[in-house]
Amino acid sequence: MRKGQKVRILRTNQIATIVEVELIRKSGKVHRYCHLKMDKKPDLWMDASELGGLVERCRITFHDDRGQELYFDVERDYRKENLSITLTGKNPENLNEHHGINIMMAEMLCRGFKTYK
Repeated sequence: MRKGQKVRILRTNQIATIVEVELIRKSGKVHRYCHLKMDKKPDLWMDASELGGLVERCRITFHDDRGQELYFDVERDYRKENLSITLTGKNPENLNEHHGINIMMAEMLCRGFKTYK
């Protein structure tokens, strides 16, 4: 983490800018603390372990007993307030050839995203 970098406060998902970084010894260990500037709130100091990037990614895999796999790659961009989902498959590569419980579960997940929004 460096000065001027935009970060996300993990607890609240608010975006802040790092003003300065200091190493502080606490209980015999060295911790990295960041001085953060936020839009409408007073500045605050936070441990670097409580901060994260502006983009989070995860992969959700549906795997059945025939070796078919479906992958949902989910990416959330906090700066743009955007959630994107990419669906890919394996064995077979063509998504139209997938059938069975894994495709049914993937459909249920998609419906859940739709109702969540």
